[in-house]
Amino acid sequence: MAVHTTEFNLYSNDDTIDNTSTVLFRRRDFEALAERVAKAGHEMIMLDFNTGSGRLDHYIDTPPYLEQPHLKVALAGYATTSFGVIIRRGPDKAPPAKSRRKKQALR
Repeated sequence: MAVHTTEFNLYSNDDTIDNTSTVLFRRRDFEALAERVAKAGHEMIMLDFNTGSGRLDHYIDTPPYLEQPHLKVALAGYATTSFGVIIRRGPDKAPPAKSRRKKQALR
């Protein structure tokens, strides 16, 4: 199982940042990734694009960022938040060779 977090561009499925050290992935980027993962025989756990409805969910922090907790920040003109991606290896897919060697060495 692989678990990753990255940045999610909350309000644009077209414009984004994708050519700097920071990349804001769009909904369509995650959906395309899910298709590629499925075609490779793996499973991406269902994507949840719900942006929330609580008080903090409506607040977008702007620079200079506050020390108080925030869920969303303004970055280069875009609103962004963290996004989790979970991928489960397909049942008939072997682990990478390096992982198998590590397990054998531990025996």
